[in-house]
Formats: sequence, structure tokens, C-alpha cells
Amino acid sequence: VDDYVYAAKRQLRDYGATIVNLVHDSMLVKCPNDPATIREVMALGKETMMNMQYNWGITRVPFLADAKVGNRWGSLKKAS
Repeated sequence: VDDYVYAAKRQLRDYGATIVNLVHDSMLVKCPNDPATIREVMALGKETMMNMQYNWGITRVPFLADAKVGNRWGSLKKAS
């Protein structure tokens, strides 16, 4: 696991959020059901995923990330 993920875990705690699962190019985070908190956690998650490339020495191809929100894995919807 990357230093970025450890840093994200520490920051997520400030929002009462935790990483539930991390697989390949996906990070599942549980957080309080508060719109402002959800926005902050999504921004942190996206930033973490998009910056992984630099830790691996990849600088020519940008990593893109999106965020989805929902109560269950199968019902996640793209965040606006």
C-alpha cells in the first residue's frame, strides 16, 4: 500500500470516514451521511487516486478518477 493511501487514511479519520476496501484502481470509503462531508471525502479520494502515478514514477500519462456515492456497492451513482 502506498504512502498516499496511508496519508489518505489519516485525513479521512478527520471526517469520520474509513477506507473499507482498496482493490487495484478502486477505493471504497465509508463516511457519515452528510453532504459537506461526502464532498470533502470524495475530493480527498479523487486526489489520492490521481496522485498515485507520481509515487510510481509515472509522469507522462495522467491518472483520472471519478467518484460514486450510494448506500450499497451495487447502487452507487456518479457524483455530481
